[in-house]
Amino acid sequence: TNEYNDLQILRAIKEDVSQPSIAKEIGFSVGKVNFTLNALIEKGLIKTTLFLSSNNRMHISLLMMA
Repeated sequence: TNEYNDLQILRAIKEDVSQPSIAKEIGFSVGKVNFTLNALIEKGLIKTTLFLSSNNRMHISLLMMA
């Protein structure tokens, strides 16, 4: 179910985690992780922040909301 997918992804979010690493950890496709993360952002359960890494690559920081 969608709630189960949401919970799996919320549990897998850690500092400096990528969508491919979340997908590998929980056995989902990267597309499914991306879709679910976007839904969680829209629901207000996750907040995102854009930043540049030391090698000038754009990254998104994910923060779970209480």
